[in-house]
Amino acid sequence: MIYSTSYNFLFCHVPKTGGTSFSSAFYPYCSHFEQSRLAKLLRRIPGSERSRHLYDFTHRPHTTCAKAYRLLSHRYDDLFSFALMREPVSWLYSSFRHFKRHNMRMKHITSKSQPCDFADFIEELISIGDRKPCQSFMLIDENAMVRMKSIGNYDQLVDYFSWICKVIGFTDPPKLPHKNLNLSFRNDYVDHISDTVVSLIRDYWHNDFFLFDKIIESGSTNYQEYCEPLPLAPNIDLVTYDPWGYMVSSD
Repeated sequence: MIYSTSYNFLFCHVPKTGGTSFSSAFYPYCSHFEQSRLAKLLRRIPGSERSRHLYDFTHRPHTTCAKAYRLLSHRYDDLFSFALMREPVSWLYSSFRHFKRHNMRMKHITSKSQPCDFADFIEELISIGDRKPCQSFMLIDENAMVRMKSIGNYDQLVDYFSWICKVIGFTDPPKLPHKNLNLSFRNDYVDHISDTVVSLIRDYWHNDFFLFDKIIESGSTNYQEYCEPLPLAPNIDLVTYDPWGYMVSSD
């Protein structure tokens, strides 16, 4: 997450949506005190990061909006908050590729039972319940209301970045670096994912489809405040929610 006091914006980094590139581009504009030596020393004091002044937004990239909203309080609504989302099946397939490529394992099952294909991966995620990875859970408050003023479509990454730079008001906009980007496979899942698996994803990631459809309807470069809650409020603590919390390294 990138919190900028100089340009008054907050970028929420949803994993596997191009957020690493966005974060790299916006890093120079993050809160200066947050990165100071004094702040780094003070963060060693237990409980110190409950303060918005000391919280390390930049090096906690997947901080939820619910957490940021609690830290920033009334300041949050004055920020231009934005994020990126990805078509849910594509997003989960990219997460599976990340899981396999980095030799990760799921915490809740034994090493011998780790998923070997995408269908098994989805079944295991479903078994986790509401703590499974969901894009939408990163972007809502504890009342299931979306807390973003704009959400861009991953498939229009470059156009959205250009628009965001204009809205923020950069006189000399940063360049978008290509970090962890792999757009070449974004639609190749269509041919080899079964209808059964897609149907499961639609059932269990209903909130992600709901919100992504809102983005498609509004246009990814339009300023948009989403004024209705998600249809199915998650029964979890969104302040501590971690979209990667289900997996750890096998090493």
